[in-house]
Amino acid sequence: MFCTPIRIYHIDVCSRYSWNCTAAVGKLGPTAIQDVSQLRPVNQRFPVPQTVIIDDRTGQDSGVPLPVAIVAALNAARLPTTAVARNQPAGNNTTAGTLNANLDQQQYFADALTKAILPAFVQQGQPFVLVYWSPGWPSIRIHRIRPVAASMLPAE
Repeated sequence: MFCTPIRIYHIDVCSRYSWNCTAAVGKLGPTAIQDVSQLRPVNQRFPVPQTVIIDDRTGQDSGVPLPVAIVAALNAARLPTTAVARNQPAGNNTTAGTLNANLDQQQYFADALTKAILPAFVQQGQPFVLVYWSPGWPSIRIHRIRPVAASMLPAE
């Protein structure tokens, strides 16, 4: 039996193939790695990337800055340029983090995408690629499970 490998292209690869408008929106971490080529800090700060990246740190000093056109689009849609904060701790190897979906943050991401980013891309009249990585389900199932390593004892 032979398996055909599935090709998964990240946004940076898509943009090289004439997809001029690219965006990644959602959960901190998985969202930014969709176009990791854009994450090259200069003097410990991210420059404004070609790809629109909106995640938990958008609008903060440690976040990836937004292009001017997207800031204008967010303002026109009456949306904040700073992402809605997590309403739960991240958790660690002994304490569960996300216990419920962060609905306010998810709504912000969905609104930023549908009311600002997509209209801005349509206005440009160019092909686009975007990724939405939900910060809630199914990640919640993973974070709810208490890691086994916290309760493991060394073998005798």
